[in-house]
Amino acid sequence: MRGMLGLSMFNAGKYGNAVAELEDVVKRDPGQVQTGSALMAIYMQSGQAAKAVKVGDTLLKHQPGQPGLHNLLGTARARTADLVGARASFKQAIKLDANFIAPQVQIARLDNNARVFDAALARLNGVLAKDRKGGCRQQPVAAPTYRCRSASMRSCNSRTMAMP
Repeated sequence: MRGMLGLSMFNAGKYGNAVAELEDVVKRDPGQVQTGSALMAIYMQSGQAAKAVKVGDTLLKHQPGQPGLHNLLGTARARTADLVGARASFKQAIKLDANFIAPQVQIARLDNNARVFDAALARLNGVLAKDRKGGCRQQPVAAPTYRCRSASMRSCNSRTMAMP
């Protein structure tokens, strides 16, 4: 019940109030991926990526087969400058769902930022070729989606939180 309350507060844009509820749920039941993902999103949007990484690591101990969660954790790791860990998380997301575009794009961004342009270009061309054949998804299968109402989190409106 507290998880539903926290998610409702999150969806209503009441992030300060949602954090306490979401933290309590994740503490009591670390397998709650949707609740934990919302908490990770709030942490990342408020500049607390290290906390998001901690939550993501906890969630993955209980739900290791979630490609969207691996992608979200990769994004959090990248924001803490753990680029090796970020890449590993993105690769795990791809391993779990080879047609999930977001981690492919994130690895291409890492390559581009590292000035490994040929690798970034090859990865993106591979994604585009696969997408032309209809084999790619913006979200992993059964990814939770959220609607964010505040201006500070408007970038995630109607998108999965697994997508940065």
